[in-house]
Amino acid sequence: MRRSPLFRTSLPLLLLALLAGSAGAWAQEAEGKKPLASEDSAQEKPRNQEPEQKKPLRPDDYDRWRSIVSTTLSPDGVWMTYAYHRREGPDTLQVRNLDSGAIHLIPQGERPVFSDDSRWVAFATANGVGLLELATGERTTWEGVAVFRFAEGSGHLALHKESLESGARSTGSKGAGRATTSSGTPGTGTRGSGIPGSGTPGSGPPNSGTPGSRTPASDPAHAGTDLILRDLSTGKDMLLGSVSSFAFNEDGSLLAYTVDARGRIGNGVYLVALGSHGIRVLDSDTVHYEGLTWDETGSALAVLKGVVPDGFTERANGLVAFRGLGTDRTERFAFEPDQDPGFPEGMVLSEKGRLTWRHDGTMVFLGIDEQAAREEEDPDHPEPNVDVFHWKDDRIQSVQRARAERDRRFTFLSGVRLKEGRFVILADSAMRTVTLSRDGRVGVGRDDRAYVSDWKEPRADYYRVNPETGERTLILEAGKRTLGLSPDGRYFAYWKDGDVWVCDLEANTHRNLTASAPVSFVDAEYDHPGTKPPYGLAGWTRDGTAMVLNHRYDLWLQPLDGSSATNLTGGLGAEEEIRFRYLPTDPEEETIDLDAPLLLSAYGEWTKKSGYYELHGDRLTERIFQDRRFADLTKAREADRVIFTASTFSEFPDYWVSALGFRTPRRVTDANPQQSEYRWGHRILIDFQNKDGVPLQATLAIPDSYEAGERLPMIVNFYEKKTPEMHAYYAPMFESGYPSGNMGPVAEFAAYVSNGYLVLQPDVHFNTGTTHSDMLDCVTAATRKVIELGYADPERIALGGGSFSGGGSVFIATRTDMFAAVVARAAPINLAGEFNILFSGSGQNNHRYDIYGQGRYGTNPFDDPELYREQSPITHVESMNTPLLYLHGVQDGSVEYLQGMELYNALRFLGKPIIFLSYQDEGHNLRRYENQLDFTRRLWQFLDHHLKGAPAPAWMTEGVPFLRR
Repeated sequence: MRRSPLFRTSLPLLLLALLAGSAGAWAQEAEGKKPLASEDSAQEKPRNQEPEQKKPLRPDDYDRWRSIVSTTLSPDGVWMTYAYHRREGPDTLQVRNLDSGAIHLIPQGERPVFSDDSRWVAFATANGVGLLELATGERTTWEGVAVFRFAEGSGHLALHKESLESGARSTGSKGAGRATTSSGTPGTGTRGSGIPGSGTPGSGPPNSGTPGSRTPASDPAHAGTDLILRDLSTGKDMLLGSVSSFAFNEDGSLLAYTVDARGRIGNGVYLVALGSHGIRVLDSDTVHYEGLTWDETGSALAVLKGVVPDGFTERANGLVAFRGLGTDRTERFAFEPDQDPGFPEGMVLSEKGRLTWRHDGTMVFLGIDEQAAREEEDPDHPEPNVDVFHWKDDRIQSVQRARAERDRRFTFLSGVRLKEGRFVILADSAMRTVTLSRDGRVGVGRDDRAYVSDWKEPRADYYRVNPETGERTLILEAGKRTLGLSPDGRYFAYWKDGDVWVCDLEANTHRNLTASAPVSFVDAEYDHPGTKPPYGLAGWTRDGTAMVLNHRYDLWLQPLDGSSATNLTGGLGAEEEIRFRYLPTDPEEETIDLDAPLLLSAYGEWTKKSGYYELHGDRLTERIFQDRRFADLTKAREADRVIFTASTFSEFPDYWVSALGFRTPRRVTDANPQQSEYRWGHRILIDFQNKDGVPLQATLAIPDSYEAGERLPMIVNFYEKKTPEMHAYYAPMFESGYPSGNMGPVAEFAAYVSNGYLVLQPDVHFNTGTTHSDMLDCVTAATRKVIELGYADPERIALGGGSFSGGGSVFIATRTDMFAAVVARAAPINLAGEFNILFSGSGQNNHRYDIYGQGRYGTNPFDDPELYREQSPITHVESMNTPLLYLHGVQDGSVEYLQGMELYNALRFLGKPIIFLSYQDEGHNLRRYENQLDFTRRLWQFLDHHLKGAPAPAWMTEGVPFLRR
């Protein structure tokens, strides 16, 4: 169990300071383990013994830092790709043999994709696409190629040319590409590898059409461009002209493609047998084809075909489907909406939706959309530009506007029974969302019309949907949280009254699974008002008899028959307060095979250690568990090898390679060797309590040059819970107020510590209705603890926060004079006024955010005006004497800009020290590089002046007149 916080914080100051830098390594040695280390890395030097020549890190140095991009691992685990990326300058893709160390360098290479036999890697270049044979290093490049994809089995590579007009594959043609030989992204079309839910914007591949002789003038230009098909065994290319989309089947034996040519001459669906390269015409017509989709077996193909009728906006599509492709018994099916009396009037089969196959090949699922007449604007009578906000609107106009493009692409899920040629409506305006099981045998529909609200907890009625008939059966009323369909489509799981329930969709019976469980699966850490959620569903077992549930620490096996759950991780998680979570190593995995070894991530709640364990049967084995952050794990598809990142505050998250046992990990990348030239720092954990005695933690970043007894200037930065980032590495970057709404010095953590600042990040414990008071309590308690421990100079402490914590920072500054300076960004200032203001980016008002969301107030300003008044930072600004540097983007879509202006005008009226940096063309965070540079410079000057006594520049003492900007 966790040791008392008093044990750690009562250590003598000198001993604490000495232990801070070496505790992690010491602990590993004491346990008989060596810390993860690179074979070619130098042994770490003891802290406080840095060479004198090391220099402090300054903003001019930031552009030397690189990130790592384009990381992939070959299926056999032998080859890895990566590139070092800077803000300016092209990247060089490195293709490295992890066994021999051999490297192929590809200037400006990106989006690498390995063939599944690990013999080839294809990649995008500045001018097209390249192909590298790994064994020989021979390269071939094609100019003007936009899309590339390997066939399964690695026998062929398809390369699709970009368009003339836009540089993307849409319209126009560039002719044949030139291949050059020297010593990706997926193509269009989809495999029917899963049945999508409706109620989401159409995300399927671009293709459509319906038969007939319709030739409207409103049709777009042709979309076909050249497709190059390379036979990788011979090196020969086949050129296919005017191709608009293509897709390999599952086993890589067939290539289907659609033609969209000038004048629609030759438009159709074609099939290439990759063994013989013979071409077969499946369908041809003077229409457009779209939505090319294979089924999972690779023997069935579906596509839409049609044109836009004169005077209308949407294509009137028909469906063409083929079964038995690649055999001598091919079947063709065609569905015409105007020939089916059951097809809804005024609707069309829409290319905006996604086509998918039912597992048995009897149905194709697709989307339908409303046909609309094309309206021509009268230049003599222009339409007014007005939004009518009505109090009875289900969703306010601003939300409708923000969702307009998504709603334009929305389609209602439907199906076509191929043999009967029968159309089946699955979703409609009453039930917009239907999610089908993977095999397409059953669906679950969601109807939330009775519960739509700006602020109430989301809920909906749920229905079992029969895909063959469209019949609906109510299974759950006013459900708040669901856990989804089982992979076999038999069970629908949901959360009700603090328990996990399942509905047996075949029998339409319900069962409370966790009523007899020895533990509760309610998320005890959830600190928002409203219904507490579960910790979550890890997955369903392969044998279909159980699910694996997350608890706070352990994993539990819960049988679907309702019998008692058992602890898969043996209680070690709860005993050691380590959070275990199942980590799938196969991205296509649908179930959890409990007979096979399982990889678990592990995180120590109080130690902040992380790593990986293996669970095999009832045996849980630690593989690697250290004072580091491990992330980005990828397993080779065909080999027992993984790559992953490992970081600490002072160690960049370079990539490492290892077998799954993690016995001898080796570092692969070295992105930032220049860091050794600079002073850096390290972090320690601080334990403290809030006023109610709740145990909390904070991280304290300390310069490596720190001497025991020395009191340093300190910056306090907070945002809900930050200690899980104990071992996060913050690469030097210019200030933007990002990520997660944080105001600097998050972006410049290392730079401030390198220049002699402490940086404290405390966790905040929230209660309902006292959000800003809770921030005041926890932040000041953590700050006092660091002062008591002898690290911080109490006269030289600054406070910083952004967005949510920006409002908290201002609130704190109105209640205490503990801080010498405050930095805040985009802060909610007047909570009662902000309650009815919009998130202009999403169009939502703040009602749900304030009541149930991050605001956590649990009520509204009409029912409890005093709470909103008392928790508002604006309420006591007359008592604020702390100098404030405030930043707000005029185009902020999350916090209304006028909230910041209200704060500025109030403090200005009262004669209080505030400087408002108003960036005209910025939103919630600074995006433009010149503005990031500007704010970085001003923030350094502001903090150095107030915490280190540096002279104040003129912009701080006199301001900047508008005409002298």
